[in-house]
Amino acid sequence: MTAGRHGAAGSAIAQAAAPVAVVGYDGSLPGPVVRRVLESSELVVGAARHLDGIGVPDHVRRILLGDDNRLAYARLTAHLTDPKAGPAVVVTAGDPGFFGVLRDLRESGFEVVGYPAPGPVAAALGRLGLPWDDAVVVCVTDDRSLERAANTARAHPKVAIMAAPEFPPHRVATALRGAKRAFIVAQHLGEPDEAIESFSPAEAAARAVWGAADAILVLDEERLSPESPHDPRWGSGWVSAWAGPSAGWAVPDNAFVARGPQVLPSEVRALILARLAPRLGAMVWEVAAGAGALAVECARLGAAVVAVDRDPDACERIALNAVMHGVDVEVVSGPAPGALSTLPRPDAIFVGTERADIVRACATTSARTVVTAVTALDRLPAVRQALRIGGRRVDGVQLQASRLAPFPGDAFRMAPAAPVFVLWGELG
Repeated sequence: MTAGRHGAAGSAIAQAAAPVAVVGYDGSLPGPVVRRVLESSELVVGAARHLDGIGVPDHVRRILLGDDNRLAYARLTAHLTDPKAGPAVVVTAGDPGFFGVLRDLRESGFEVVGYPAPGPVAAALGRLGLPWDDAVVVCVTDDRSLERAANTARAHPKVAIMAAPEFPPHRVATALRGAKRAFIVAQHLGEPDEAIESFSPAEAAARAVWGAADAILVLDEERLSPESPHDPRWGSGWVSAWAGPSAGWAVPDNAFVARGPQVLPSEVRALILARLAPRLGAMVWEVAAGAGALAVECARLGAAVVAVDRDPDACERIALNAVMHGVDVEVVSGPAPGALSTLPRPDAIFVGTERADIVRACATTSARTVVTAVTALDRLPAVRQALRIGGRRVDGVQLQASRLAPFPGDAFRMAPAAPVFVLWGELG
């Protein structure tokens, strides 16, 4: 019962006072403590292959878990609420406290004691000789979490996905269409029929029949290579998973390779980032991206990002800026709005042009927010009207910053920048 495979537990198990032991199974024989727990139990619940593998004593009554666990949990509840009943054990794969059944049992009112084994993520990455303290682990239990997991895997170089049975590997791979990643499926870890297979997302999506997957790994092998210009740990080394950007946001204007005024001032980018709210699991588009400064900033904050520009030279600059900042930005060369039709569903969009037709096309998507910056006062009405498509609430602000500038005699002056109008349209 790894993540998502026990969703009925929270609703099916009633309040109970009797304790339940939760034992993790990783394919190896149990140690003396777990062996005593099993031998002293009266009832054990788990999948058939886990119960057979862990060696449940013959005198212990079994309840098998299958595709629908509600009946099994109802029988467990009846047992635990019987004051004359003996101890009960739930056997699950790996670590029951890591996206596992332990949380469901606690939330259902049971007193729980856990005996975890190494989880499938640690086991799968260990088989590949990779550390897992810098992996992002996501759980897929519904369509929205599948979308967020795919976005996370597009943005980060080492992602492990634990998916419910109704989300077999080909469904997960389909959500990653076009991503340049190794798609690795680990099955029956620690058991005699253990299998770890590597595919491209397209290959995995084309294979319709799968057995149960313990874990799915999505790896950017180029960024994880020791020869890569990116940090192979990708994080700072002091915290597991992703620690966020190393140096804040709204980075200096000269931190990007650009042509002319392609990079908005950092003060303006700070506000735009606040409206876009890029984060882990989100998908952000930058349309008419120019140098891709907003795309890079959003990627540094954890989001998956697609940058679109019709100019091939601009696309090269975007790719270069992404490499310079150690992030992954998918660059699409083509004119908007035509180039937008095949992109992954966005959560937020920044439009780097004042063309009302492109703003309107972005506003017709299901993105939570669409943001744009306008410098020409006479274009404000048309852009504002375009943002109102689909009943969006439109708001905006004029920004004009004055920066310190050197002045003769060891003095300074305030040098005003040109005003920029930032507009955004939000759904809901």
